[in-house]
Amino acid sequence: MKIGLPGQFRWLEGIIASVFILNVIDGILTIIWVLTNKSTEANPMMDILIQVNPVLFITVKMALVLLGSYLPL
Repeated sequence: MKIGLPGQFRWLEGIIASVFILNVIDGILTIIWVLTNKSTEANPMMDILIQVNPVLFITVKMALVLLGSYLPL
């Protein structure tokens, strides 16, 4: 069951794009701060990933946000 017309949800695309951009910035800054010992990652599972492989950390972080943002319209 669909609610509304596709044109009525265009604003949502901008919000989702903004969330992705902010997520990338957050991931990069988190990697920089954790690897320079200025901060720690609060999520224990993500902390293990960032210590083992920062690229894997950012990949998992982006995938989780992608899965959480998926809206079938």
